[in-house]
Amino acid sequence: MDRYVSLAEEGQDCAISVGKLADSALISRKLSDNERIICAAPQFLEQLGTPKNIDDLRKVLWVCLPWQMQMELAGNAPRLVFERNVSVSNSDMLTAAAVNGLGLAIKSRLAVARELQEGALVEVLPGALVPEQAPIWFLSPPESRNSRKTLAFRDLVTQGFSAAA
Repeated sequence: MDRYVSLAEEGQDCAISVGKLADSALISRKLSDNERIICAAPQFLEQLGTPKNIDDLRKVLWVCLPWQMQMELAGNAPRLVFERNVSVSNSDMLTAAAVNGLGLAIKSRLAVARELQEGALVEVLPGALVPEQAPIWFLSPPESRNSRKTLAFRDLVTQGFSAAA
């Protein structure tokens, strides 16, 4: 399940986090830039119409992770609070729900690159999200940053993100 993890409280050696980092004593290393987009399956848009502006986003069905009940929008538009059609517990389920036409989704372009390339998903209202960028970070507490297993895992993850770029 995608969720916030307190490394200290749960005795974890490291974590991968997306978005703005909270001010903390954790050691962070940026793995990748990460652009967020609104996307949907073409058949969903054909049936219900493609949102043409920010007001249209308020009227459509969404598939969401539990914490995606509102979003900041570009320009002077007020924060968008929306009803979700489907709530899922992890990012892979969110992608699958969007691909299967259950609603609009907020996803990382990196996470849905294949679906966008294959036409299973299309971007809706480019540039509508604020912030668009939600970098991906490798985090570790100071006491585990030099452990061999943490360094080995960090290097593996760094190579994976480098290959995906």
